[in-house]
Amino acid sequence: MYICPECRSYFKTGSSGKKIKCLRCNNAYLTDLKIADTEWRKLDGDARKSRINRAIAGEHLREPVPVPAEPVKPEVPAPAPQEEPKAEKHVKSKEDLPDEAILEAQMLLEEQDMQSDKPKEPIDKRRLAIVLGVTGGLILILSFFSFVFPVFRVRKEVPELRTAQAGDVVSFGKYKGNTEWSVLARDNHGIVMVGNFPVANAIPDDIRNQQAQIDWLNSSFLNRSLNLYERRKLIPVDEGSDDLVGIMSDAEWAEYYGTIELEDDGKVHPVCRIGLVNL
Repeated sequence: MYICPECRSYFKTGSSGKKIKCLRCNNAYLTDLKIADTEWRKLDGDARKSRINRAIAGEHLREPVPVPAEPVKPEVPAPAPQEEPKAEKHVKSKEDLPDEAILEAQMLLEEQDMQSDKPKEPIDKRRLAIVLGVTGGLILILSFFSFVFPVFRVRKEVPELRTAQAGDVVSFGKYKGNTEWSVLARDNHGIVMVGNFPVANAIPDDIRNQQAQIDWLNSSFLNRSLNLYERRKLIPVDEGSDDLVGIMSDAEWAEYYGTIELEDDGKVHPVCRIGLVNL
């Protein structure tokens, strides 16, 4: 049996040592009278009041019932300590950052916004025109010298060609850095010269016969070694032919043996004739 200390209401429900809420005054704890319901009915009013008062005052109406000792449980070995899982790397949020870092980031963003909103400077058309004009002038000057310089080179060589005799070595044209030619003969029509450099390595492998090699000399070799002004000085090597460049034959090597220092090495050496009227 239980009694409420506040409103002195008693109840048959509840269990010893637990808080039970009173249904009348909402008291959170009822006092255990330590008596069964059947025994409570047998008591008269005075006994009930006395029992209630003593129970509320904390007196025990019954002797405590001995509680058997709990059996000792065998000690169970403690499990081995497990490794704690590694803590996940904490990603700092905006709230974790100090105020100084937040202010600095805000200042950087404001500067970027100001730079993006800043109007672009207009193009200085006058400066652009000056730069383009200077660049165009340099290109024209370089083009002029690249076109006119061969003329000065030819004019410098003209006095040497005018006085050249058989056996002399003169400079004419330029093929892979080679400019020396040996004068084979000089007559009333012109000067016959042979190149002191072979061109066999430059001739394609599919060109085998002599006529094909002569055609290559009058096309590829002529365009690479002589400029326009130098080509105008050439006349056909042989009468009745339009070839401006030929090849030294075995008979010519034997004829001019001793006239020039160049010897027959079995390689292709170009031969050309310069007209006297073009000097």
